[in-house]
Amino acid sequence: MLLRASNALKAVRLLCEQAHWEFAAPILRQLFELVINMEYLGRQPDREAAVFSYSKYGLLQTVRHQRLTLLYDEKTGRPIDTQRLAVLDQMLDETFREFRSVHDKGNVHWKPSWSGHHTRYLAEQSKHPLRADQYELMFSAWSEQAHGAPAALLDNMFPRGLPVAKVVASDDAEIIQTVTMAMTFFLELWTLLPNVPPVDHAQRLEWTNKMLAEARKHGAPFPAPSQADSTAR
Repeated sequence: MLLRASNALKAVRLLCEQAHWEFAAPILRQLFELVINMEYLGRQPDREAAVFSYSKYGLLQTVRHQRLTLLYDEKTGRPIDTQRLAVLDQMLDETFREFRSVHDKGNVHWKPSWSGHHTRYLAEQSKHPLRADQYELMFSAWSEQAHGAPAALLDNMFPRGLPVAKVVASDDAEIIQTVTMAMTFFLELWTLLPNVPPVDHAQRLEWTNKMLAEARKHGAPFPAPSQADSTAR
């Protein structure tokens, strides 16, 4: 989990170095989801069982994808391993019953996640006082960038004709905020993982305060809910 987050942080850095903050935004979305899932996992009475469920859902996703790949190959006239397809079908029928439900018409529905909950619910159930605000203020904005939604393209569709200096300043603010939130989520995730060396809390606070000061100095486009805001409450 920490390795995934570390690689995400590296990717944010590479993109933001080239001012591509909008393509780093989906990575923030992923870091946020890693954090809220580990928060939820950590609240379960049996952590080992929760880790097993998380891993098993990952296996379910892999099996479903492999099955779909085989069916596509068959559809397009390619030879397939029919025995492997049968094994995958059997696994979906028998191995993952806790994640599936069969409706009256015989349609199989799979849980949306290992926990059975959507991102909004996990954010709202978090004990962190800012998670719901982070979801409302930022997760939707990151999703717009991830999906190339109209809001993500609006500035290109209707350019504002701003001076170059203001355009650069606006991008700088977005870049600083993106990096700040990436670091914030990375450090929060680190503290949620019991089997890695603990992060020094004083050092974490120092890093966080420096990042927030830098973000405010560059005029972040909206006040990203942060650990400092949580402390102020």
